[in-house]
Amino acid sequence: GELDRDGHELGVTVQSALDELAAAANLVTGEGAGGTPAVVVRDWDFGNHEGSDELFRSVESDFVRQSLREWRFDG
Repeated sequence: GELDRDGHELGVTVQSALDELAAAANLVTGEGAGGTPAVVVRDWDFGNHEGSDELFRSVESDFVRQSLREWRFDG
């Protein structure tokens, strides 16, 4: 029921610490050929994040997973 900064109602409010860690690693590594190929994370405490199963969408509502299942490479 909370609103985002643009006034749209939030549909999912589950925090994903792993997604946030991956996003931070992407900032450190950079993208493209000039990026660093790996990030090492030390002394990280993930804490207690119950309810992580709520982060997974059904195939019917996950457009990315649907697209990847249909994707073909003809190269």
